[in-house]
Amino acid sequence: MTDDTGEREYETELYLGEVFGNIITSGNNKNIICLIEAKPGQGKSWAAMTIACNCAVHLAKQLGGNPWDYFNIDHVGIIMPDKMMEVIGHMKKYGVYILDDVGMAYASRKWQSKGNDAMNNMLQTMRTDNNIIIMTVPDSDWIDKIGRNILHFKIVMKQPLHSIGYSLGRLVTVEKMYNSVNRKNLFPYLKLPDKIYNYALFSKPPGPLTVEYEQRRSVELDRLKEHSQSGMKDGVDEFLGIEKVVPKKLTKKERIMEIKRDFEAGVYEDMYKSLKRALEGEGMNYSYARKVISGNI
Repeated sequence: MTDDTGEREYETELYLGEVFGNIITSGNNKNIICLIEAKPGQGKSWAAMTIACNCAVHLAKQLGGNPWDYFNIDHVGIIMPDKMMEVIGHMKKYGVYILDDVGMAYASRKWQSKGNDAMNNMLQTMRTDNNIIIMTVPDSDWIDKIGRNILHFKIVMKQPLHSIGYSLGRLVTVEKMYNSVNRKNLFPYLKLPDKIYNYALFSKPPGPLTVEYEQRRSVELDRLKEHSQSGMKDGVDEFLGIEKVVPKKLTKKERIMEIKRDFEAGVYEDMYKSLKRALEGEGMNYSYARKVISGNI
């Protein structure tokens, strides 16, 4: 039996994917934002994918279609801010999404102002899209106050149970005390009509999804490392008083001639079959470019 809040009675085992799915399909314009917190290696990313897969299966049963219509690897934004925004920008109604290690994005010095505000605004306006958004962080303090205040659920991972192929997380809901002077959050356990739940058990996500995730995560970790090293070098140079060399910006004519040279050298071989298409593909006006190349300008 389901009530008008999206809650229902569960006769035996409780599946978190089913709970989340029932809430967003209750007809009350609800969404879910769940934070999973854990130190590296405690299984937060795998727990997030397991929840997402279970949500997708349940939504497919309720709404029709295939589970991968609701969640797939392209619904996972991993580590870097641009990947987070790419996922957020393509969210669809009843979709399930993961922002993995989002704390790194929030904590980034270059991300903290406008980027941080943009993410908070996007997350706050997702309610009518009935999404399920799962964010993973090594420490919830890495997320700013606004980000923490829009959560609905929080899971803190415990020591993984590798010997039996599971991981365990302490599950709480997030409720804001609106009548309180300091407007603190409360963290009661998940209470449903039949009982109260305080822990969730997670199995390993599907093999193909895990393999693709690990490959993509490796790429983003390399990008993060390169970004961090570049930022560290800039900081050292600034401390030592070394001026940063800014590359000279090409004029439009110089850029046209550069494209011509690259085309003749085979750089665009797999992209454009003609110089005209290469120039237009790079945003150049072909009539103007012809005059530049012929020396008439």
